[in-house]
Amino acid sequence: MRTQRNPVRALDKLDHKILNILQKDGRVAMKDLAEQVGLSVTPCIERVNGWSATASSWATTRA
Repeated sequence: MRTQRNPVRALDKLDHKILNILQKDGRVAMKDLAEQVGLSVTPCIERVNGWSATASSWATTRA
């Protein structure tokens, strides 16, 4: 049985707000993104990187 390294969690309101901003401007600076959603830079980066890590592990298990 495989164990998941990055358990999938439901997206919350803040995640959706970040995603909406990134959909409008995918090149927005993390500092600006963090300011727009009311976070400091580090938690904002961790959320975005967490999605890509989860997506990558999901994609490799489906291949």
